[in-house]
Amino acid sequence: MAPEVLRGEDYGVSVDWWSLGAVIFDMCTGKPPFTGNNHKAISDKIIKQKIKYPFYLSNDIKDLLNKLLNKNVTKRLDVDIKWDTFKKHRFFRKIDWDKLYKQELEASIVPIITDLEKAENFDEKFTSIKLSFDENQNGNDSVVPQRRSSKDNQTINGIPFANTQYTDSDCFKGFSYTATESFIESYIKL
Repeated sequence: MAPEVLRGEDYGVSVDWWSLGAVIFDMCTGKPPFTGNNHKAISDKIIKQKIKYPFYLSNDIKDLLNKLLNKNVTKRLDVDIKWDTFKKHRFFRKIDWDKLYKQELEASIVPIITDLEKAENFDEKFTSIKLSFDENQNGNDSVVPQRRSSKDNQTINGIPFANTQYTDSDCFKGFSYTATESFIESYIKL
């Protein structure tokens, strides 16, 4: 979340450009721009800490991210107003925006989809992770990954994680959004 949201200030669409910066950072580095052991630690870093960029990011992407992840909302790049500035940023220098608009560019990766309900284009090391349902300290239902015995521990790319398990009926308990049937139907050709 953008700093102004966390501070409880009024905010507008510029929070979306903060979020875009966070997504781009995550896509380029494999992790969010601010991390921590709990929500408060992450929120504090978002509000107070300067972003630390890995050494391998180019100056072009750092510049774009600095513009999108500016904590000062008045200095943050407002892509709605400065769309041409955004498109002309050096990071996008190889994008032919006209061809992109006309959908004339060929995607570098085209997944093969045989069934919209299958997670067939995700590596099995991710789709086989089991998740569990637990109660938090307040007695409220929440989904919390639970560490199992050491024999259940596995690694992904050398990073340890614990096997966890969801029960199907409870994995989205507490979420407020439910897609309307028309939304779902727009993605499924009957």
